[in-house]
Amino acid sequence: MTERPASERLEAEHDEFALTGQDAARFAQHLVGVRREFQRMRQEHHVYAVRLQRQLAGLSDECSAVCGARGNERRAPRARERKKCIPFTPGADLDAMQSKRALECARDDCAFLFEQHGAERPGEPGVETDGVCAHGESITAAPLPRPVGRQAAIVANSRMLDVRPIPAFQDNYIWMIRSERDPQAVAVVDPGDAEPVLAALATEGLQLEAILATHHHADHVGGAARLVKATGAAVFGPGRERLPVEATRLAGGDRVGLPGLELEFEVLDVPGHTAGHIAYVGHGALFCGDTMFSAGCGRLFEGTAAQMLSSLDALSELRDETFVYCGHEYTLANLKFATEVESGNADIADYVKRATALRTEGRPTLPSTIGLEKRVNPFLRSRHEDVKSSAERRAGRPLPTPVAVFAEVRSWKDTFR
Repeated sequence: MTERPASERLEAEHDEFALTGQDAARFAQHLVGVRREFQRMRQEHHVYAVRLQRQLAGLSDECSAVCGARGNERRAPRARERKKCIPFTPGADLDAMQSKRALECARDDCAFLFEQHGAERPGEPGVETDGVCAHGESITAAPLPRPVGRQAAIVANSRMLDVRPIPAFQDNYIWMIRSERDPQAVAVVDPGDAEPVLAALATEGLQLEAILATHHHADHVGGAARLVKATGAAVFGPGRERLPVEATRLAGGDRVGLPGLELEFEVLDVPGHTAGHIAYVGHGALFCGDTMFSAGCGRLFEGTAAQMLSSLDALSELRDETFVYCGHEYTLANLKFATEVESGNADIADYVKRATALRTEGRPTLPSTIGLEKRVNPFLRSRHEDVKSSAERRAGRPLPTPVAVFAEVRSWKDTFR
């Protein structure tokens, strides 16, 4: 029998890796290098897109995030060495773990090479993909398989974000934001407790660069001072509220650049829950603290019904595809109340099933989306006839304005069990 000739080594301009006769560890190391090249290409693509967007809007390419610069000046000057870390369990096969990690990274990056936004390929047939951006898991920049239609718009708007929940206390979420610019650089939103944040940083070998606060309540900023002491992170927060640490003070209309992450967010004034509450929006994501919950809104501790309704109206004007990252896991309790207000709302009934399934599995119901909230959240539907009728039946009198309807629904929710 004729002996099969030995495989020849693959040769190319960049000396591509020969797949035959190579062990998994070397293959993984090669894929790490390939990933870096893909990340560089992805960043160039993003920079080009941002420049094009600014040109179309008539903005100058030289515009910079002033708030981010101020935050950098306030930080303790020190150099930081960041190393790629892979969580390791004693007794595990390190080579196998590295290979698996590299293969996962390469999988996402290879998907990027073939990805185009849906708008660039009009009329393309496709099948909607279930579970692409699963609730309670990180929302990544280029999920695989590539979604189409509405899901494609969501991915396009959040290309540069990886957002993950850090549970705290009984039902709080501290949101950790990562950027593709530097996978080890992170920011957190509303760190009421430092301990789970520090644990996450240590486990994954991450560096905390920035803290975003939406309002002054302790369950949202109680861990900020300890995190600043441990990491030197820059802090950003509402300009009209007392915070436990020195911070760059923000107000609606400001733009805040996050040091080390190459990310910028717009600041919105959303008073109601507290007098100076703010929210951060950008990259297809909204971090709204306790102003809006999924199927609910915050109590009126310092603001008025008119202020809160105006704040919610402003949030509802964001794109339907915008992900909503709020401060608490209140979804099932809020849906119970929403069902009482609008018993005939099929969207609420469907959401109850999905949210119940997620919580049964121990997974967050968040993020939600603006589009979903406009269909199921009674506090965004004060102008809807069914909500108005329910509020008037409870009040026993006509409610002539949306503010009056909202105030009655909020009062109803305060005592609902």
